[in-house]
Amino acid sequence: MKGTKLTDALKDLPTQIVEALEKEYGEMESRFARRDWAPAELSGGRFAEGMLRYMEWKESGGKYTPIGTQINRQKVVNKVRNNGGVPEGIRYYMLGCAEILMDIRNKRDVAHLGDIVDVDEMDSRLLLRMAKWALAEIIREESGLSPIQVQTLIDRLSSREFGLVEEIDGDLVVVASHLKASERALVALYHSFPEPIEISVLRAAVKYAHSTNFRRLLEDKAQNGIVYIKGDSVYLTQKGTAWVDKNIELRLEL
Repeated sequence: MKGTKLTDALKDLPTQIVEALEKEYGEMESRFARRDWAPAELSGGRFAEGMLRYMEWKESGGKYTPIGTQINRQKVVNKVRNNGGVPEGIRYYMLGCAEILMDIRNKRDVAHLGDIVDVDEMDSRLLLRMAKWALAEIIREESGLSPIQVQTLIDRLSSREFGLVEEIDGDLVVVASHLKASERALVALYHSFPEPIEISVLRAAVKYAHSTNFRRLLEDKAQNGIVYIKGDSVYLTQKGTAWVDKNIELRLEL
């Protein structure tokens, strides 16, 4: 959620809860953009724990289990569900979302199903969408912003988004035409991380015409520790993934 600080919109909520929600949502988006499905599911579970703390805070009138302390999930669920003073959208829909997010993390591990069918990508897409809806609902319920500002934030969270990299008929395609060539190359490497990409394949994905200049472009990044070149293959380093996370919006909105 680059460019949006939940703490600005949710000033009346405990900062610890808001920061946890923002951190885990950002991690889900980042993992999703890298097609790193299973860790995205784990982040979804942690995001749900933040949701439970928000609902616990809402139901109790200001008390919640501190981050870092084990939360009693069933106790919170029962109290929220049975408290008629809690808004229905939270009691029924948000509570259900939190339970699904946590159950997918706890009970639907790829280790159990991997020999039958790989469900991680499908589950990750569901979790990200549910987390996005939950954030929008919390903003709608709690924000002190004007209706127009709230709607802008919700629209942004609910907008249709696309990854910057696609795989079409076996070909790697970088659709982020608004980025510079070096940035398109890093995004493609981010997509394949931690696996390398052959320089010729990367150049084709980036649509860079001059092979010698493209190699120089990559060598410049290698000098800064952003990539590592070994023979005809190029790897994105951990420093490189951090650079992409910080500097490039990994989802397109149309």
